[in-house]
Amino acid sequence: MRRYLLMRFLFPWIPVYLIFCGCSQKLMPTPAIYREGLRDPFANVHQSDRTPDFNIYYVTDREPSGTSDPETFYSSDRSSSLFAGTANVRIGDEDTSWTELCRLSRQEKRRRNPKVSVTGLREYGVLWEHELPKDPEYPSQFPSEGLQGKAGQKFLTDINQRLGQFDRKNIYVFVHGFNTAFESNLGLAAQLWHYMGKDGVFLIYAWPSKDRLLDYTVDKGNAEYSTRNFRLLLKYLSDNSIADEIHLIGHSAGSPLVVGAITQISLLHYDESPESIRNEWKIGKMVLAAPDMDFEVFVNHILDGSRRIPESSTIYGSTNDRALGLSGKIFEMVRVGSAIKALKPEQLEMMRGSKRYHSVDVTPAEQKYPEFLGHSYFHKNPWVSSDMFTFLKGTTEPEDRGLITPNGALWTFSPDYSERIRDYPMTTVRSEYENPSPISDPPPIPSSGTTTGDWPIREIENEPISNE
Repeated sequence: MRRYLLMRFLFPWIPVYLIFCGCSQKLMPTPAIYREGLRDPFANVHQSDRTPDFNIYYVTDREPSGTSDPETFYSSDRSSSLFAGTANVRIGDEDTSWTELCRLSRQEKRRRNPKVSVTGLREYGVLWEHELPKDPEYPSQFPSEGLQGKAGQKFLTDINQRLGQFDRKNIYVFVHGFNTAFESNLGLAAQLWHYMGKDGVFLIYAWPSKDRLLDYTVDKGNAEYSTRNFRLLLKYLSDNSIADEIHLIGHSAGSPLVVGAITQISLLHYDESPESIRNEWKIGKMVLAAPDMDFEVFVNHILDGSRRIPESSTIYGSTNDRALGLSGKIFEMVRVGSAIKALKPEQLEMMRGSKRYHSVDVTPAEQKYPEFLGHSYFHKNPWVSSDMFTFLKGTTEPEDRGLITPNGALWTFSPDYSERIRDYPMTTVRSEYENPSPISDPPPIPSSGTTTGDWPIREIENEPISNE
């Protein structure tokens, strides 16, 4: 019956899905804050990072497929193990220079749009496998091989060496949504990090999405399965990396995974203060974009303390989100990402009650830059991506990001948003964005695929893969 209902609701969308899936992935539209004449995200990129080729870290509980093709190296099946590695991603053609990429990345309208390609994978190996508790009366402890295995040691060594280059040591973790392939998520993560000036370490948590339109409910179950693994990963990073803060970005069906892990942390430390928990887990900022989550379930997470864990949070939602409208019909419950205008007075009061938790209605931004599904605005809409990057890069308060709040609870974009961000001082944004430095091409750097020592690393390279 559930499959029949999915077919009934999704059948009219299949032609649109096939059209979108037939297109190679291109560089996302330039965020409004980064357009020519405004701030420059590439001003303080480290010299060694000034190249169109770079690495994205990944951790996944997808089962390896047994093939050597980077595009299909991991299947869409669940694994009891957690794997880590890096993917080499290139933005632009082989002859695209760093200077040219930066120029294109700051243009509002581009004559040519750089393609995004995954060119190789480098797998460290298994971080850990599920361990059954030695005493069935007590929960399972943290898997021991995460700290003792060579794969975990190399993974942490590389991350800490990378973080050591920065004064403020940030890890950004992106959790993707429904119906997405492993390699396309790597490409999207690379674009996000590109526009963040390659700050710190960017890591994608790749849960086992089936990448099939009709497997929506399967994906929802797989995301729930991965919640505990994701919490263990956050503990692993907070305990063993030199990061000052770990920031979380969840999209669509990945948002309940993020919220679920945060709630588990809250319940594990129910009698401790928020400050004490944040000091231990290093959770910084949290972004939930178009969260595909039952609103009442979301309220339950708030009641269990999820809101007290991150240093600050921003939730983006839209009444024009057709994907979440369809999800609401399937589950017969309104979704968080489309409930912005449907909140009751007491719910608005709850949203108003936290100074560190802000909800943003992006409907005006979507009216300015329409998109058919209205679900991927966090990277496709120049206003929304502009606000998200400004939030993640240091400006926490919505009024300091050029947003307005007509009802005192929800924030939104005014028609003159582009002018507001141009004129607004944004004093808390890092100073290098106010005084862009000259950009020049760096000397050639060693291939990211090289390794040292006898670490058991599997390296998979191929012709560039244009992500679907």
